[in-house]
Amino acid sequence: MRLQREPYNKYDELAIEVFSKSGAKLGYVPRHRNEVVASLMDSGRIIFAKVTNIDIGHWNAIRMELVLMDGKNQNAV
Repeated sequence: MRLQREPYNKYDELAIEVFSKSGAKLGYVPRHRNEVVASLMDSGRIIFAKVTNIDIGHWNAIRMELVLMDGKNQNAV
């Protein structure tokens, strides 16, 4: 999945959108978890997301692991 910052979001200046590989917008990284990731992205770091679980229920939550691309290495965030 692809992550993209949305710094002009009127509800959350640290908003991070989540898109599928095909480009469909799936939602946002939860606000209570986006501060560090937004800071890394704003400094030019590349972060991708891997789906680890999909919970079809009231909120249709997607659990994901965020991966920081650091040269040749991948590091979970």
